[in-house]
Amino acid sequence: MGPLNGALFYGVVTMKNLIAVVGLMLASATVHAFPQYASGGFRGAELMTAEEQAAHAKKLQEMQTYAECNAYMIQHRQEVDRRAAAKGVALPTVRGNPCDVMRTFGRVK
Repeated sequence: MGPLNGALFYGVVTMKNLIAVVGLMLASATVHAFPQYASGGFRGAELMTAEEQAAHAKKLQEMQTYAECNAYMIQHRQEVDRRAAAKGVALPTVRGNPCDVMRTFGRVK
C-alpha cells in the first residue's frame, strides 16, 4: 500500500471513529436529555423539595409516549403554578416543552 492509499485508509478509519464517537455522544444525550432537571434547574424547582425534584426528573426519564409526557407536564405545571400562587411567588413564563425535546431525541414516540 503506497503513502496515498495509507492516508486514505487512515482518513476512512478516522471518520468511522468520529462517527462512532458522535453516535455515543448522541446516545448519552438521549439517555440524559435533561441533566439540569436532576439539579433543580427547571421552572418551579424552588417550590419543590429535593426529593420531589429527583422524582420529577426520574418521571420524565421514564416517559414512553409523547401523549403521556404532555399529560404529566400539564399536571406538573398546574401543581407548580398552584404552589407559586399560594406562596405569592412569580414564576417565569413557560419556555419550551421537555416532551418536544424528548421526541426530537427519539426518547418518546
